Amino acid sequence: MRRLQSTRFLRGVLAGCCLLSAAVQGQVVVRMATNMGDIDVELYDEAAPITVANFLNYVRDGDYSNSFIHRSVPGFIIQGGGYTSQNDGYSRILANPPIVNEYDPSRSNTRGTIAMAKGGDPDSATNEWFFNLVDNAANLDYQNGGFTVFGRVLGSNDDTIVTNDGDSMAVVDAIAALATVNCGGAFTNLPLIAPTICQNITQQHLVIISGIREILNVQGDLASMEDFAGNSVALSAVAPATFANVAVSDNPSPVDAPEGVTFQEGLFSFQVDGLTPGGSTLVTLQLPAGYTPNTYYMYGPTPDNQIPHWYEFAFDGQTGAESFGNNFVVLNFVDGARGDADLTVNGQIANHGAPAIAIVPTPSALPVLSVAATDATATEAGLSTGTYTFTRTGNTAAALAVNYSVGGSATSGGDYTALGTQVIFPIGASQVTKTLQPVQDTLQEPNETVALSLRQSASYTVGTPASATITLTSNDTITRTVTVAATDRIATEAGLTMGTYTFTRTGSTAATLTVNYSVGGSATSGSDYIALGSRVTFPIGARRVTKILKPIQDRLREPNETVVLRLRQSPNYAVGSPGSATVTLTSND
Repeated sequence: MRRLQSTRFLRGVLAGCCLLSAAVQGQVVVRMATNMGDIDVELYDEAAPITVANFLNYVRDGDYSNSFIHRSVPGFIIQGGGYTSQNDGYSRILANPPIVNEYDPSRSNTRGTIAMAKGGDPDSATNEWFFNLVDNAANLDYQNGGFTVFGRVLGSNDDTIVTNDGDSMAVVDAIAALATVNCGGAFTNLPLIAPTICQNITQQHLVIISGIREILNVQGDLASMEDFAGNSVALSAVAPATFANVAVSDNPSPVDAPEGVTFQEGLFSFQVDGLTPGGSTLVTLQLPAGYTPNTYYMYGPTPDNQIPHWYEFAFDGQTGAESFGNNFVVLNFVDGARGDADLTVNGQIANHGAPAIAIVPTPSALPVLSVAATDATATEAGLSTGTYTFTRTGNTAAALAVNYSVGGSATSGGDYTALGTQVIFPIGASQVTKTLQPVQDTLQEPNETVALSLRQSASYTVGTPASATITLTSNDTITRTVTVAATDRIATEAGLTMGTYTFTRTGSTAATLTVNYSVGGSATSGSDYIALGSRVTFPIGARRVTKILKPIQDRLREPNETVVLRLRQSPNYAVGSPGSATVTLTSND
């Protein structure tokens, strides 16, 4: 069987440029949206199918939303996929069962690759992953049966897919260049955008991954991708033809386009395999709703003009575009005929130019979308659910996919079943609903929120309200009690002897717990002793944590002074007795 290859520009939708090289091992690309920039990653779905399927399960369930890079070792790796961030702390991502190791020496731990993290067991990988900053093959290819590489970072210096203006590896390197702090446990090398001490870390300090989504997926004779406006574009072929080397780029057209034709939404290319020399095939382009194709342009040589040029790819009975629909067009290709850049019957169409579809947008026909919480409370008690209701006004003659993001203080997968990122209106429907299903647990928690916000799209207009919030209540009685005592009650400037406050909690230790406190007494923070902050966090499994009072050496003549630490009330715990503790600060002057 021979190969048919084509490259095409879509005016107002997509347009064609760069092809994947023969070294490409996958046809799935995901985009990690971080507060340092986007990272586009090609996944090796054919070479490492188990590992890629496991990773995509977490992606499609939204488990990596609001996760953060929790480990950075310059000259080695950066690691993520383990924890999500909330305003006042973090949660561990719930792990699915471990998978079988798929390490293969043909996929080595070289710079720019992504691999699964694991423990001592070769078959222990679950949800955590890392990017190799350098060539780590000599080390990681031989530990624990080898670390499974299942993809690689894409960038503007690649000879393969180019998916955005910048170099994704530059984003990875920028993260690796951040200063780190040692907060203990899994966070001994925690990178911070804004340096601070461990007790004061919030989301604004972390490298946050707001979400990971698929922007390209090729499966046989079907392919789907995301254009640069966030819209979905699909390809379908007629068997036995199959797609390969599908790529999206926002590069400009290679030469000036015909008057009135623009390529504002990027470049797009694909290749069709499975044809015999001189064979023909049909390819259908499915475009975003609200766009009506009325002609088709291509850039390249033609039988009557060997110099590459723009020409209208109108159907001539053999090749060209026909069957224009409200949001699709059918393209007729013949190997070696018009539309094939080499004009040779060799089983391969290699179009190095820029096809374009002239598209007429119909913004007045776009539906208006809104969302509301029609059942605004969900609770673990009886697993009472909440409901989001999506409403569209305007034309309902076609199905409509609506994208949204999910935030709030509750944790997806831990406090409620993941909501996904999309809802679909069937033909004729003006309303659809999404149910928020709480997860029953025994954790003592305050009320939390799940906020759903509509995302912009060229397929619809976002109206008001554009977001909705459901409150998630817990039926677990708070039985955790926290106390504090001065277990080292004297601190002195002589030898800088330090004092110690010991915090103790009772009840469940299955989750982290942040305890707030105030500091008073006759001593002065910052001049008599180093500031104590205002909170302390119990790690998972810990019943006791300590806070050290460190005096400041000076030459002032002072009497003994006190530093009093008092626990603050919280819905997350009860303050027991003693609820305060005093350390006496003595002077050697």
